[in-house]
Amino acid sequence: NARWRKYMEDMHTTVADFAGKAGSLFAGLYDGHGGRSAVDFVTSHLHTQLERELRSGSKPNEALKAAFLKVDRMLMQMDTMHCGTTAAVCFCQRAAGATSPLTLHVANAGDTRALLIREGGHPVRRLTVDHVATDPVEVQRVMSVGGTVMNNRVGGSLAVTRALGDHCLKDGGVTAEPYYLMHEVGPDDKFVLMASDGVWDVISDSDAQDLALSHARDTPDELANRVIMQALARGTRDNLSCLVIQLK
Repeated sequence: NARWRKYMEDMHTTVADFAGKAGSLFAGLYDGHGGRSAVDFVTSHLHTQLERELRSGSKPNEALKAAFLKVDRMLMQMDTMHCGTTAAVCFCQRAAGATSPLTLHVANAGDTRALLIREGGHPVRRLTVDHVATDPVEVQRVMSVGGTVMNNRVGGSLAVTRALGDHCLKDGGVTAEPYYLMHEVGPDDKFVLMASDGVWDVISDSDAQDLALSHARDTPDELANRVIMQALARGTRDNLSCLVIQLK
């Protein structure tokens, strides 16, 4: 979004046949702030740490939590006191073989969002939680550990309540512990649509589903580009990233 942003601080990673499992997929979308140090590191290391956890025998929910927290601790060595990144991860896994049921393991920290786009008249489903300092639940959590929220920002400075990095605020209630959700893919589940908050500033969940289903024959890249162009047309002023996973 060059009109409003001098720097691009969104990043993403996708890995097919993740952790040596045929038919699996890792997709991660990250929205950095305060510089690129944190987002560059997380982009390179979160999926590798998750793979280590999975190969060690951890269940996906345990592996995702451990990966987020361990990479956050690694960032402490990199002068990330005043920069950080959100993270939304979708790990798609088949139990065995290409025709077995597909399970989504989704985790996020911050306000990068993932939606489940469904056909057959089903409403869109949000797979993540927006961890922001306007959410009463998150505000209460921050205050319960001695943090403060001023002007809808943690410590008066950070709009998200969960992030990797931002170590100057970790004692003030910001945490890297992710929200986790598991979903067994059903016959009407069409796409997972992941995007940074610049998209969600101007596009509602239901509008995103309508757009996706009206162009369901597009490739995932084409569909992701449609989302970005729609957000630009609606006047968003933030960096923009979108990933679309087609569920077959």
